[in-house]
Amino acid sequence: MATGAALVVHILVDVPLWLSALATVSAAAAVLVIGARRHPADHQGGRQVIAAGALSAVAALVAYDVTRIVVCDVFDFTVTPFAAFKFFGAGLLGQGASPTAKWVAGTAFHVTNAITFGIAYTVLAGRQPTRRRALGAGMAFGLGLEAVMLGLYPAWLQIPNMREFFSMSLCGHLAYGSTLGALAYHQLVRLEAQAQAAPA
Repeated sequence: MATGAALVVHILVDVPLWLSALATVSAAAAVLVIGARRHPADHQGGRQVIAAGALSAVAALVAYDVTRIVVCDVFDFTVTPFAAFKFFGAGLLGQGASPTAKWVAGTAFHVTNAITFGIAYTVLAGRQPTRRRALGAGMAFGLGLEAVMLGLYPAWLQIPNMREFFSMSLCGHLAYGSTLGALAYHQLVRLEAQAQAAPA
């Protein structure tokens, strides 16, 4: 969740995004290194869970973006799904960067956020007792991300039509969360089955 924390700091404190990201990602990396050293026996299992989370998150990201595109197209919204990307890029590269560079950097930041959020969810809450609970947990996670976005984005991006933005964003986060919850559950159940089947 380090990149998400960096974005919150960037918006609230007006610290350059690249600087806040450097600080939060460095702190997260230090925690991971310390954890790996203290619990070396869990290293392989942890890598498998992270890989499962990343795979689930990629699918969730596709669901998120496609859902937002479809909602905007079907209802002929004036808001655009990817308007924030240039702001991400400007925070990372500075206002003087070219529009193309800002777009590429902003897209990379968006993808990184979606994947790392998905990994964090999988590690912390991906293994639920049932598929139904997994779906609900994933949707709750998506709604949590939605709440944070609604608290920060309108003033930051100067959004002109909040009704459209809310509808688009809510549908996208529900798609992201439900896809993530279902796939993370499936991946973790599969890993558990493989571990139980492995010879002692």
